Amino acid sequence: FSRYYQYLDIGFVKLSETYIPDNEPTSIGAGIVNSSVNGNDSYYVVQKSPSGFSHHTLGWKIGHKVYLLESSSNKPNLELVTDELFNMAESLAKNHTD
Repeated sequence: FSRYYQYLDIGFVKLSETYIPDNEPTSIGAGIVNSSVNGNDSYYVVQKSPSGFSHHTLGWKIGHKVYLLESSSNKPNLELVTDELFNMAESLAKNHTD
């Protein structure tokens, strides 16, 4: 399922959670892992247009859940958006339940 949140500094953020049953193992491919969320492998991708619009995707897996945070923004401060998404992800990971 997905939820949407609005933040004054970075705009809308979409959180998607997908439950993976025991008989369907899943992992993040080694070639895409480029970051970590609370010690769990994750991937972070930023797509930026010449006009400054950016789309950020942060994904990770804990137990039987796959999490995905997405944000689109026309804010020029990409570091701020990155920091906020990772802070959200760390908080979610610390409070994770299967």
